[in-house]
Amino acid sequence: MAAVAASFYEAEGPDLLGRYAPWAADIMPLPTWIQLGVAFSALFSVMALWHRFRVWRIDANRVKIEREMAALLPPGVALPSDARAQIDELTLRLRALSDRCRRQSLSILVPMGAEIYYRYQETLIANLLRALRQCRERLPSS
Repeated sequence: MAAVAASFYEAEGPDLLGRYAPWAADIMPLPTWIQLGVAFSALFSVMALWHRFRVWRIDANRVKIEREMAALLPPGVALPSDARAQIDELTLRLRALSDRCRRQSLSILVPMGAEIYYRYQETLIANLLRALRQCRERLPSS
């Protein structure tokens, strides 16, 4: 006897799915629907965890660059002679980080509504780029 038929006889009739949604029971038995629901739940949880990890890495890299900027540009101190090259290098790194942030925000794996965290990081990076650009403009031409 098939497992579905055995469960029908044991329960003395159809199960809940067969009683209230017989068309769904024709597609798959109830335990398979439950397994599918658990699988989707696990998939979305993993997607959210991956998203948080990626945002954390972008934030950590941005903070690292901020610290380097603070060390390079302390208030009230003259800029070193190689400041232009260091500012250009920081600018390139920030632009690459901004591009990575934009690509990741457009990923299909980002949970709905969670792209706002990437937009926030993009705003912070844009502010840092603006500050670096202003510092570079103030440097004497070499």
